[in-house]
Amino acid sequence: MNKVIWFAVLMLLSGRVAAEPPGKMPPPPQHGGSFDESFRHVDTDHDGQLSMVETERNAPGLALRFALIDSNHDGQLSEREIHNFVNAFVAEQRKKSAKRFKGADKDGNGALSKEEAKALPGVFAHYDEMDANHDGQLTLREIGGYAQAQARKRQQERTARDKLQN
Repeated sequence: MNKVIWFAVLMLLSGRVAAEPPGKMPPPPQHGGSFDESFRHVDTDHDGQLSMVETERNAPGLALRFALIDSNHDGQLSEREIHNFVNAFVAEQRKKSAKRFKGADKDGNGALSKEEAKALPGVFAHYDEMDANHDGQLTLREIGGYAQAQARKRQQERTARDKLQN
């Protein structure tokens, strides 16, 4: 599973996923750690499954989406169910991002000029940082690269902060 998906999993397990529409990207987690570490933290009875009680106590954001993730409706979340949910979530986000990008790309050249980027305020605010090759044309790949770099940076900051606190 790629790093972006792991990051999304960590967001779900972090307990900071608010009651937002399913398509809205949740805020990043407050703690570092791998998916396995996060899963073990929530799985307090160590049975390899997450119950509603465990998620409510240790990952309230995950509990909010429990019914959506519990695809076999057995009242337990397996790692596989979480992976499948996150894969679908990430695919949905990619599709929505591509659609918004295409809508802003008025000349249809596959890149956004600074003027076109005004239609996407979050992109426009960081346009120059995102334009990796500084050609004045922002591609979807550059936006994705910037987002991944920012996610890695936040993860590194959390990990460093966690080490200082321990």
